[in-house]
Amino acid sequence: MTGRHGEDPASGDAICLYVLPDALSPPSLVRKLVMAAAVVVTVVTGPDYVLQAARLRRSAPAAGAST
Repeated sequence: MTGRHGEDPASGDAICLYVLPDALSPPSLVRKLVMAAAVVVTVVTGPDYVLQAARLRRSAPAAGAST
């Protein structure tokens, strides 16, 4: 799932777990699992975003082309 501008909200959540004060922070194992999940989502969706951009670029009319 992506945010409004295509960003991955899970990565922001994972980073927040590391910057919370210790009193509010979940156990280390939980933080590591959430971060690992965010990294996996990023690595898996990254190539998909690149492919979507390439398809969009190929389908768009060339600049300056007459219609």
